[in-house]
Parts: sequence; structure tokens; C-alpha cells
Amino acid sequence: MTTTNVLRTFVITAVVAVACSAELSGCGGAGKKAQESTNKSEQTILIAPDTKASRLLVRNERIPIFKVYHYRASGVYPQVTHARMNLGKTNRALRRAIQNDQRAYAPSARKETSFNKVYYGEYSTSLDRRLMSASTVVVSVLMPVLRLFPDGIEGKGWLSVTVDVASGKTVSIEELFTDSVLGVRILAGAWITKARSGQKDMWEHCIKPRLSTHYKPDDEHFRYFALTPRGVAVGFRQEPACHRAIEVVPYAIISPYLSTLGRKLVAGVRSPLFSK
Repeated sequence: MTTTNVLRTFVITAVVAVACSAELSGCGGAGKKAQESTNKSEQTILIAPDTKASRLLVRNERIPIFKVYHYRASGVYPQVTHARMNLGKTNRALRRAIQNDQRAYAPSARKETSFNKVYYGEYSTSLDRRLMSASTVVVSVLMPVLRLFPDGIEGKGWLSVTVDVASGKTVSIEELFTDSVLGVRILAGAWITKARSGQKDMWEHCIKPRLSTHYKPDDEHFRYFALTPRGVAVGFRQEPACHRAIEVVPYAIISPYLSTLGRKLVAGVRSPLFSK
């Protein structure tokens, strides 16, 4: 990250009207509230970057053993280091996210292998450097993951974890906002707006038909996220005959609704360093 980018300030003026899509269920009311709030203040809201935050070195670790018979498991997850910090709590939180995902998937994986003993299932992860940040303030990653039943044809999804380095605790999407319902709705509206203006086939055939069910503006549906240098990346699992869905929402759109914790983490976002 260049010095200019590190010192850049995230700015918002009146962007709420763009952020909220009328097609998104429940978003209209949230957009109205937010617009009223913005109109009242008529001021630019700034989030100054934390100048004390420094980048962390990321290394790839092999994922824990996936203890399900007739499954092939592979992939990596991030671990971080810093010359002057003990990051044990952060690294344990990152590993625990993988373990929790495996634990949640294992019962259905075992059930499927009991019916199909010819083909192997697959559980695998990877890292996309564009979908993560790692600093002395926050480590956040959105990881592509494949959870594929034996003889399955779809299973591409996401696994995400955001860690407050100071406490070592994981942070959920709703904790980023002062008003979690309003904040997530603003984020959802902006995500939908970007998705609709993106790849036409993806929008028309994959997202739009399921907008009211799979893309509801709440913390359950928008739980796979990462704080990246470009904004909040939010991913959704693969729909039938489609790719994974992902969009990155600029911080400018959500900055007025961030909680104290959310503002601290956003201010501390940095691109990671990677070991060779």
C-alpha cells in the first residue's frame, strides 16, 4: 500500500439514496431513515486512518484434518506474525474459524457419504489476497471454500473471519454498526446496487430470482464479509448453474453508520505482507 493510500481519508457526502435498492425487501425504510439522518447533518463524515497501524506478515498454513470418511480435504488458511507483537490470540481465532466451519459441515458430509461410497466428497479452502487485510489493529479475510458432496455439482461458498487484534475476539457483521439493522440494510442496498450494475447474466439468472430469499438484508445472509483495503467485501454461496457472488462496497457508503468498534477497525485496515 502506498503512503498516499495509507493516509487517505474515507469520505461520504449524500450517498444513501444510491446505496439502497428499491428491489431489496426492507431496504426502503432503512434508506428513508438514513437519508433523513444525512439531511439533518448536511456534513461530510470522515474516518481518518490509524497512523499507528502497521501491516502484518501473512503465511499460509495447511487446514486441520477434516475427519470425515471418503472426503478429500486440502487448502490453507492465514496465520500472521509481527516482530514486536504476540499474535497468539489472533492466530487461534483464525484457526478456530476453519475448525468451526468443518465442524458445522461434517454432519451433512457424513450423511451423504453413507449413501454414496463410490465417489469422494471434497472440502478445500484457498486465499485470495484481494479479499483480506492484516494489521496490528484488525485481521480480516473472506476465503473461497468448496464443500462438495460425493458426486455433487455445486458447493462453492465462502468462509470468513474478522479479528480485533487488541482483544483476539472475532467480530460479526452486526458489531460493525451502531444500529445493526440499519447498518446491514445500508450495506445490503449498496451490495445489490453493485450486483445489478455488474455482470448481466449473473444478476438476471442467479441473484435477481432469489433476491427476497437468499439476499435478505440481515446479518444472517450478509455474514460472509471481510474488511479489505478497497471496502467491505461480501460473498454469497454458489447458486445452481452459477458462480459464487461477491461485491465490494466502499467504506464511504457505510461510514456514517459504523459503531466505535467498526470505525476503529476500518481505520486500521492495511494490505497484508506475504511470506515468499
